[in-house]
Amino acid sequence: SLEGLRGVRGSLPGSLSITNNRKLSSLHGLDGIECFGKDELGISIYIGSSGTLQYLKALGGVKCSLPGTLRVEMNDKLVSLHGLEGIESFGKDKFGASVDIRENGALQSVNGLGGVSGTLLGCLRISNNNNLVSLHGLEGIDSMGKDVDGHTIVIDGNAALQSLEGLR
Repeated sequence: SLEGLRGVRGSLPGSLSITNNRKLSSLHGLDGIECFGKDELGISIYIGSSGTLQYLKALGGVKCSLPGTLRVEMNDKLVSLHGLEGIESFGKDKFGASVDIRENGALQSVNGLGGVSGTLLGCLRISNNNNLVSLHGLEGIDSMGKDVDGHTIVIDGNAALQSLEGLR
């Protein structure tokens, strides 16, 4: 866990990057953080290659519009995005993505993004999440920009996904 960071509170000027932590099972310790800025690539929150992480609940204190992208990728045991409900909107990264969720083998739901509303400045990319069954949680998004390749929406390789309901 990240209990040693429990005293960190409020809005932080830079991004959150949690990557390549194969045994990190919890983000507890980040509970007091209310908002993040972004890094030089335009990413506000990056959670990647954290093999035992199942939940993002400790990010439940984040209640703001993020200036950059949400990137969640290659987290083998992550089952949901719950904890991100307080995020109202996303900016985009230098590649034009606003939300990039890919290769999370156990991910079943994106409901944790239910607080996001209005326009995404960039592309919505959800790909290769083999257990994702629903896009519910994205209903508040009413328009999107595009990435550097001209894509606005990329929904690809989600083996259990049966409909695009949730995108309206």
